[in-house]
Amino acid sequence: MRHRIEVGYSPGVPDALGRTTVEKARDHLALSVETIETRHIYLVEAELSAAELDSAARELFTDPVTQEYCIDRNLPGSSF
Repeated sequence: MRHRIEVGYSPGVPDALGRTTVEKARDHLALSVETIETRHIYLVEAELSAAELDSAARELFTDPVTQEYCIDRNLPGSSF
């Protein structure tokens, strides 16, 4: 079965890649962009229990200090 893991920065944690992308959009494309939030999306195709999938998402793909994740749904506030 295929599962989707979405990883993003926790509220209040600066998104350095997002800030850099905003600067590039302004400088190189003359776009008036205020903020960009980046996400990492992982597709896992394996027969895993819910507990195994949660463990993999938490331990392999997420920095527990700065990031949060959701499995098979979008992070709150995400429009992806």
